[in-house]
Amino acid sequence: MDDNISIKIEKDNSYSRCVVNSPVLASSYKALQNAIDEIIKEKNKSSRCFVVDFYQATMISSAFIDVFNSLKEQIPVNKCDLVIISPKEDIGELFELTGVSRIYPKHESMEEFLPNK
Repeated sequence: MDDNISIKIEKDNSYSRCVVNSPVLASSYKALQNAIDEIIKEKNKSSRCFVVDFYQATMISSAFIDVFNSLKEQIPVNKCDLVIISPKEDIGELFELTGVSRIYPKHESMEEFLPNK
């Protein structure tokens, strides 16, 4: 992984989760893209949902939005739903301004998401 980003991958029977524990800078783009690609490629067969959890991220560079745009092609092929976890207002605003929130559902926390899965 890129030294500029901290990513943890968790797997559950109903979802796979990529937890981002640091700022997502433009230089972190490739490391995060690789982590997401790995989860999509090797996801548990019973897992329908793929969660990108920015709960602990302090900021996200707008350059990272390209990762979500590239997922539009991969997600339907892999028959899995992508969900974004982001409680921070400024990060949520970035997803609103770039249109990402119109493509993928966003939740404030895992607790909010879990009853919906």
